[in-house]
Amino acid sequence: MQRTARILTLLMLALLLPGSVRAAVTLKYFRVAQVSATAVKLEWETATELDHAMFALSRADAEDGDYQTLETFPAEGDAVSGAYYSFTDTSVAPGRTYWYKLEDLDANGVLNESAAPIAVYVPAEDEPTPTATPTPTATVTPTLTPTPTPTPTPSTTSPLPTPTPIPTQPPKPQYPYFLGEGTWRCDPNPGQTYFEGFVRDRNNNPINGVCVHIAFYGPRNTKCSGCDGVGAGKWGFSPFGGPAPKGTPVEIFVVPCPNEPMPPGGQTLQTGFGDLTPLSDKWTMTINDSVQCTGITFYKR
Repeated sequence: MQRTARILTLLMLALLLPGSVRAAVTLKYFRVAQVSATAVKLEWETATELDHAMFALSRADAEDGDYQTLETFPAEGDAVSGAYYSFTDTSVAPGRTYWYKLEDLDANGVLNESAAPIAVYVPAEDEPTPTATPTPTATVTPTLTPTPTPTPTPSTTSPLPTPTPIPTQPPKPQYPYFLGEGTWRCDPNPGQTYFEGFVRDRNNNPINGVCVHIAFYGPRNTKCSGCDGVGAGKWGFSPFGGPAPKGTPVEIFVVPCPNEPMPPGGQTLQTGFGDLTPLSDKWTMTINDSVQCTGITFYKR
């Protein structure tokens, strides 16, 4: 009911606007900027907005659920320049997943889906941090007192076979950072393959100055979160200069930062690399089609 009333208002406003051409909105991105147990901040940016009236942001409990309009945003861009928009949803509940959809309204009052819906998991305030549990191994205690040799006793049964020791697996490494599960999404992008995400603490606050490395067929690029003006706690890689070759294996993980200042654009094959010992689990992907992956988040323990 709320969504119907909001859309009717949008349609009446659109009828007052001139033009009869469908809105041509060039969207640069639509993504999650921040997530906490009490709020979700979303942001998007356009390159151009032709015959565009406004945006409508809505939310549902499932991807194909009943989307309810949260807010509308009058167009701020035009045919030659775009604009930046953001919205903070404070009506979320901890421990739940929400889907957010962005639509644009053209001058004829027609709603068009601007981007694929985004899934956001809202963490619980007391949600525990997962840790690896080492596999226990048996401890042998030496006996200092000599044991008397027993007198052999005749036996009418066959002796039991000696059991074969079962090898124990080494415990999983306990890294200072861990990869958040389900924080990312990958969408098709035929023109450019890129990856971006965040480094956060256990309270979901962004952390700057943490080094993240991307590797494919060997080391490729190390950058630090929050560097080069990309935003608090944020990092990003566009290492292919376009779409990635089909079948490229990609690894992204936290590494130690070098002692010297990080150069603009980070460390590359040309500048050389520092210590690339992993400080986190690795995010891995084999690229079959060019994609844009966002929201890849590493958390500090």
